[in-house]
Amino acid sequence: SLSSGSIFAAMSANGMAVAAATGDDEALRICNSAIVRGAISAGVTGSGPAIAIICYEQHADSLAEFVRESGMEVIAAAFTQSRMQSEEASRWE
Repeated sequence: SLSSGSIFAAMSANGMAVAAATGDDEALRICNSAIVRGAISAGVTGSGPAIAIICYEQHADSLAEFVRESGMEVIAAAFTQSRMQSEEASRWE
């Protein structure tokens, strides 16, 4: 996961470990189902109860519907990258 350079795999592994450690079977089910439905990553945040799901835009609506059907609220956000951030990152490549 993180040691292999995959931030999203690390997020899923850590988030699902938190769900398993706290006995939150419903969160574990939601995370696994989200990944099966197209999420890049899904996991419990911190010590819960929030679940973060990262996906491509084309999967956002269907994943949001799935989460709502599971009885949870959806708060949507998007990644952005400014030109300045791109230039800063490219200096380190």
